[in-house]
Amino acid sequence: MNLIEFIQEVKDNHVIGVVGDLGDGKTITGVFLSILCTLLYRKFEPSQTLLTNVPVKYEHEFLEYYHQLEGRKQTTIFIDELHQTADCRTSMKGSNFFTSGITMDVRKFDNKLIWTSQESGQVEKRVRNRTLLYLKPRKIYNLVFEISLHDIKDYAFDSIKLNLDGFKNLYDTRYKPFALINEEE
Repeated sequence: MNLIEFIQEVKDNHVIGVVGDLGDGKTITGVFLSILCTLLYRKFEPSQTLLTNVPVKYEHEFLEYYHQLEGRKQTTIFIDELHQTADCRTSMKGSNFFTSGITMDVRKFDNKLIWTSQESGQVEKRVRNRTLLYLKPRKIYNLVFEISLHDIKDYAFDSIKLNLDGFKNLYDTRYKPFALINEEE
């Protein structure tokens, strides 16, 4: 797969999960994709915004509260460690019900949701069922990764090698994202 084919595959999916082991490049892959998508979409839709729970050195809105997800339009949403907010073990808890609305809104309002977790099974089922593209990065050398593309049934259908060294300073690798909260908490 070449870079153009990779970008097309990413563009064609509204909810993308990035899963893998510790240190295999989930966050840097998510940051790369989020910034790339925002830049590409701004070419056609200048009001495209980036909303992320990881501070990045790119124009963005920092995501802390559930209400920030409401009514989003033309937004790339990046949530690192999504299992902290949409944990499969607490899926019946009231605060987890935001996931069905968010995953439905991405298509209707030209949003893209990119999320990371160590494994998809940790993430609430409604999100998993809307995630049609999974990326599984594997570190090859320094910040060079082989990223395999998987469908919802975990069938690997292609891969690409990317050097993400140019993105290493766009976020703090030691930043630990927290679960979203209600503003009154």
